[in-house]
Amino acid sequence: MPILNDKPLFKRLGSDMIIDQIVFSQVPQYVPNMLSGDGWCASWLVQFMHKGKVMGEMNYNQITPAMANLSRDLAMGLEVEWLAEILSINEEKECSQPGCGATENLTKVYLKANVCPNCGQVEQSELTRFRVFCPEHLKRGERIIEGDADDNYEHTQK
Repeated sequence: MPILNDKPLFKRLGSDMIIDQIVFSQVPQYVPNMLSGDGWCASWLVQFMHKGKVMGEMNYNQITPAMANLSRDLAMGLEVEWLAEILSINEEKECSQPGCGATENLTKVYLKANVCPNCGQVEQSELTRFRVFCPEHLKRGERIIEGDADDNYEHTQK
């Protein structure tokens, strides 16, 4: 049973990506150089984000290597620090809808059953797993995937 220290466990949606936004920006950069002299140039800043919060960033002198190294940088960041930081976020304080970072007027909902996203097997959960949603994303619809449907949630106000 998914209870830890008599507390229900948060159940992340399967579509919730650890990094949900990657931003490429050309930024001015002042470079001190003893050989050719100090001066301004431009570099490419790549930011890896989760729900609007920058989890990590990399700088490149051109966009081509920035794009070429994207998957490597993403893998390195997830292995090192970003994953731990994202997983340490208190899930009860942000809307569970991927891409939404709302933190106010959240409603905690308990799953009545767990649905395996791979095989569709249903397991009754005795209200031991939960998610939280803002008013905009509280109505979940009739999707069966992962049990993310209105009929599978027991609502409680936070």
